[in-house]
Amino acid sequence: EPPEGDPTLLAQHAGSTGLLDQLAAIAPAQVTRVAMIGAFFDAEGQFVSDLLKRWPAAKIVLGVEPATVCLSNLPASENLKVVDASNLGRADGYLHAKAVYLQGALGDSLFACGSANPSAPAWLTTGTRANTEAMLVSRGSTAKSGAAEIGLDRLASHPALSKETLREIMSRTRLELQDPQTDATPVL
Repeated sequence: EPPEGDPTLLAQHAGSTGLLDQLAAIAPAQVTRVAMIGAFFDAEGQFVSDLLKRWPAAKIVLGVEPATVCLSNLPASENLKVVDASNLGRADGYLHAKAVYLQGALGDSLFACGSANPSAPAWLTTGTRANTEAMLVSRGSTAKSGAAEIGLDRLASHPALSKETLREIMSRTRLELQDPQTDATPVL
Protein backbone atom coordinates (compact mmCIF):
# COMPACT_ATOMS: atom_id res chain seq x y z
CA GLU A 1 0.00 0.00 0.00
CA PRO A 2 1.69 3.20 -1.11
CA PRO A 3 0.98 6.38 0.88
CA GLU A 4 -2.06 8.39 -0.21
CA GLY A 5 -0.14 10.84 -2.40
CA ASP A 6 2.04 8.28 -4.17
CA PRO A 7 0.80 7.01 -7.52
CA THR A 8 0.42 3.30 -8.25
CA LEU A 9 1.06 1.78 -11.66
CA LEU A 10 -1.36 -0.90 -12.84
CA ALA A 11 -0.44 -2.93 -15.92
CA GLN A 12 -2.12 -5.65 -17.93
CA HIS A 13 -0.79 -8.06 -20.53
CA ALA A 14 -1.81 -11.47 -21.84
CA GLY A 15 -1.82 -13.89 -18.91
CA SER A 16 -1.92 -11.22 -16.20
CA THR A 17 -4.73 -10.13 -13.90
CA GLY A 18 -7.04 -7.74 -15.74
CA LEU A 19 -6.89 -4.00 -15.08
CA LEU A 20 -10.46 -3.94 -13.78
CA ASP A 21 -9.69 -6.62 -11.18
CA GLN A 22 -6.53 -4.74 -10.16
CA LEU A 23 -8.45 -1.45 -9.91
CA ALA A 24 -11.27 -3.04 -7.89
CA ALA A 25 -8.73 -4.38 -5.39
CA ILE A 26 -7.68 -0.83 -4.46
CA ALA A 27 -10.99 0.95 -5.11
CA PRO A 28 -13.01 2.66 -2.38
CA ALA A 29 -14.89 0.11 -0.28
CA GLN A 30 -18.34 1.33 -1.35
CA VAL A 31 -18.14 2.85 -4.84
CA THR A 32 -21.07 5.23 -5.34
CA ARG A 33 -20.01 6.88 -8.61
CA VAL A 34 -17.85 5.98 -11.58
CA ALA A 35 -16.98 8.68 -14.11
CA MET A 36 -15.06 7.62 -17.21
CA ILE A 37 -13.92 9.14 -20.48
CA GLY A 38 -12.68 7.36 -23.57
CA ALA A 39 -12.89 7.17 -27.33
CA PHE A 40 -13.19 3.43 -28.04
CA PHE A 41 -15.66 1.08 -26.35
CA ASP A 42 -15.82 -2.64 -27.14
CA ALA A 43 -18.40 -3.62 -29.75
CA GLU A 44 -20.47 -5.80 -27.39
CA GLY A 45 -20.57 -3.36 -24.46
CA GLN A 46 -18.96 -6.02 -22.25
CA PHE A 47 -16.71 -3.64 -20.29
CA VAL A 48 -19.60 -1.33 -19.32
CA SER A 49 -21.68 -4.40 -18.40
CA ASP A 50 -18.85 -5.55 -16.12
CA LEU A 51 -18.72 -2.12 -14.44
CA LEU A 52 -22.45 -2.31 -13.74
CA LYS A 53 -22.11 -5.84 -12.31
CA ARG A 54 -19.05 -5.03 -10.21
CA TRP A 55 -20.57 -1.89 -8.66
CA PRO A 56 -24.37 -2.37 -8.96
CA ALA A 57 -25.23 0.48 -6.58
CA ALA A 58 -22.95 3.01 -8.31
CA LYS A 59 -24.05 5.67 -10.76
CA ILE A 60 -21.88 5.31 -13.86
CA VAL A 61 -21.27 8.28 -16.14
CA LEU A 62 -19.52 7.84 -19.48
CA GLY A 63 -18.12 10.99 -21.05
CA VAL A 64 -17.75 10.82 -24.83
CA GLU A 65 -17.25 13.10 -27.80
CA PRO A 66 -20.39 12.29 -29.83
CA ALA A 67 -18.89 13.10 -33.24
CA THR A 68 -15.91 10.75 -32.90
CA VAL A 69 -16.58 8.10 -30.25
CA CYS A 70 -16.61 4.43 -31.24
CA LEU A 71 -19.60 3.10 -29.27
CA SER A 72 -21.86 0.47 -30.78
CA ASN A 73 -23.59 -1.22 -27.85
CA LEU A 74 -24.55 -0.35 -24.27
CA PRO A 75 -26.39 -2.36 -21.65
CA ALA A 76 -29.69 -0.93 -20.43
CA SER A 77 -29.46 0.37 -16.87
CA GLU A 78 -30.95 3.24 -14.93
CA ASN A 79 -27.54 3.61 -13.25
CA LEU A 80 -25.82 4.37 -16.57
CA LYS A 81 -25.64 7.81 -18.16
CA VAL A 82 -23.75 8.90 -21.27
CA VAL A 83 -22.84 12.58 -21.53
CA ASP A 84 -21.10 14.91 -23.97
CA ALA A 85 -17.54 15.44 -22.74
CA SER A 86 -16.43 17.50 -25.75
CA ASN A 87 -15.84 20.52 -23.54
CA LEU A 88 -13.28 18.77 -21.31
CA GLY A 89 -9.74 20.00 -21.80
CA ARG A 90 -9.42 21.83 -25.06
CA ALA A 91 -12.69 22.87 -26.63
CA ASP A 92 -11.96 21.46 -30.08
CA GLY A 93 -10.34 18.42 -31.55
CA TYR A 94 -10.52 14.76 -30.80
CA LEU A 95 -11.16 13.48 -27.25
CA HIS A 96 -8.69 10.62 -26.99
CA ALA A 97 -8.05 10.75 -23.22
CA LYS A 98 -8.68 7.65 -21.13
CA ALA A 99 -9.43 8.15 -17.44
CA VAL A 100 -11.68 6.86 -14.68
CA TYR A 101 -12.67 8.43 -11.37
CA LEU A 102 -14.23 6.34 -8.58
CA GLN A 103 -15.93 7.97 -5.61
CA GLY A 104 -16.74 6.10 -2.42
CA ALA A 105 -19.54 6.49 0.13
CA LEU A 106 -17.06 7.67 2.78
CA GLY A 107 -15.59 10.44 0.61
CA ASP A 108 -12.63 8.36 -0.55
CA SER A 109 -11.69 8.44 -4.20
CA LEU A 110 -9.46 6.95 -6.87
CA PHE A 111 -8.35 8.47 -10.19
CA ALA A 112 -6.66 6.48 -12.96
CA CYS A 113 -5.41 7.61 -16.34
CA GLY A 114 -3.30 5.96 -18.98
CA SER A 115 -3.54 3.87 -22.12
CA ALA A 116 -6.66 1.75 -21.52
CA ASN A 117 -9.76 2.57 -23.57
CA PRO A 118 -13.09 1.68 -21.93
CA SER A 119 -13.20 -1.71 -23.61
CA ALA A 120 -13.06 -5.36 -22.65
CA PRO A 121 -9.68 -6.03 -24.34
CA ALA A 122 -8.15 -3.09 -22.47
CA TRP A 123 -9.53 -3.90 -18.99
CA LEU A 124 -10.42 -7.60 -18.91
CA THR A 125 -8.11 -10.52 -19.61
CA THR A 126 -9.30 -13.77 -21.08
CA GLY A 127 -6.38 -16.07 -20.37
CA THR A 128 -3.95 -15.58 -23.21
CA ARG A 129 -5.79 -12.68 -24.89
CA ALA A 130 -5.61 -9.10 -23.67
CA ASN A 131 -4.28 -5.72 -24.66
CA THR A 132 -1.07 -4.58 -23.06
CA GLU A 133 -2.09 -1.51 -21.05
CA ALA A 134 -0.91 0.70 -18.19
CA MET A 135 -2.82 3.04 -15.89
CA LEU A 136 -1.38 5.43 -13.32
CA VAL A 137 -3.58 5.49 -10.20
CA SER A 138 -3.79 8.04 -7.41
CA ARG A 139 -6.00 8.11 -4.33
CA GLY A 140 -7.31 10.59 -1.81
CA SER A 141 -6.72 14.31 -2.32
CA THR A 142 -4.39 13.66 -5.26
CA ALA A 143 -7.17 11.70 -6.98
CA LYS A 144 -9.69 14.46 -6.33
CA SER A 145 -7.42 17.16 -7.73
CA GLY A 146 -6.56 15.05 -10.81
CA ALA A 147 -10.24 14.42 -11.54
CA ALA A 148 -11.07 18.09 -10.98
CA GLU A 149 -8.28 19.26 -13.26
CA ILE A 150 -9.72 17.45 -16.27
CA GLY A 151 -13.38 17.76 -15.27
CA LEU A 152 -14.22 14.14 -14.42
CA ASP A 153 -15.65 15.23 -11.08
CA ARG A 154 -18.25 17.34 -12.94
CA LEU A 155 -19.36 14.79 -15.58
CA ALA A 156 -22.32 13.63 -13.48
CA SER A 157 -23.82 17.14 -13.64
CA HIS A 158 -23.83 17.12 -17.46
CA PRO A 159 -27.16 16.29 -19.11
CA ALA A 160 -27.50 12.82 -20.58
CA LEU A 161 -27.27 12.47 -24.34
CA SER A 162 -30.68 12.02 -25.91
CA LYS A 163 -31.76 8.55 -26.97
CA GLU A 164 -31.74 9.79 -30.56
CA THR A 165 -28.12 10.97 -30.29
CA LEU A 166 -27.08 7.65 -28.76
CA ARG A 167 -28.86 5.75 -31.56
CA GLU A 168 -27.04 7.89 -34.15
CA ILE A 169 -23.66 7.26 -32.48
CA MET A 170 -24.26 3.52 -32.29
CA SER A 171 -25.56 3.31 -35.88
CA ARG A 172 -22.55 5.24 -37.19
CA THR A 173 -20.16 3.05 -35.21
CA ARG A 174 -21.79 -0.19 -36.40
CA LEU A 175 -21.46 0.98 -40.01
CA GLU A 176 -17.80 1.83 -39.43
CA LEU A 177 -17.20 -1.62 -37.92
CA GLN A 178 -18.85 -3.32 -40.92
CA ASP A 179 -16.77 -1.34 -43.42
CA PRO A 180 -13.18 -1.89 -42.27
CA GLN A 181 -10.40 0.45 -43.31
CA THR A 182 -8.16 -0.50 -46.20
CA ASP A 183 -5.43 -2.96 -45.36
CA ALA A 184 -2.45 -1.37 -43.67
CA THR A 185 1.13 -2.09 -44.63
CA PRO A 186 2.75 -4.37 -42.04
CA VAL A 187 5.59 -2.70 -40.18
CA LEU A 188 8.16 -4.67 -38.24
